[in-house]
Amino acid sequence: MTHFLRTSLSFFIGTIIFSQTVFSQNRMLLDESQNDWENVNAAWTAESSSGGISLQSFKVTNDDQFLFIYFKSDNMYSLQNTDGVTLYLDSDNSTSTGFNKDNIGAEIVFNLGQRKGIAYLNNSQQNIAFSDLFMVTTPTVDSDWFELQ
Repeated sequence: MTHFLRTSLSFFIGTIIFSQTVFSQNRMLLDESQNDWENVNAAWTAESSSGGISLQSFKVTNDDQFLFIYFKSDNMYSLQNTDGVTLYLDSDNSTSTGFNKDNIGAEIVFNLGQRKGIAYLNNSQQNIAFSDLFMVTTPTVDSDWFELQ
């Protein structure tokens, strides 16, 4: 996984996650179909690829219980690769709390390929797993797009 994709995801999740335009109260079905994402505006799109795996489109929405993330790249890969995508989630939109990454303060740092991460809460760190975040990802095979809950 290229540094560009990891950095892009951390920046876009941290920057956009709490924007009022992103939160549209949509219930998404993670069913390996992109159809339910058609009505969600892209939070970010790329003009062109810069080589390697580049982030092409990024969408975020939520319902009253879950955050949903969709992203598309310009290359096929698997989220289950151990060197795969790392999510940096800044839940309070403050750079002074959490893990400092590319000018965000991420309270959750989660490596999807390793299926584990760290929560930075109340000046302490706690190891977390998919089940702690009620996380689901699709598809589970090589793809150029993914959705997460």
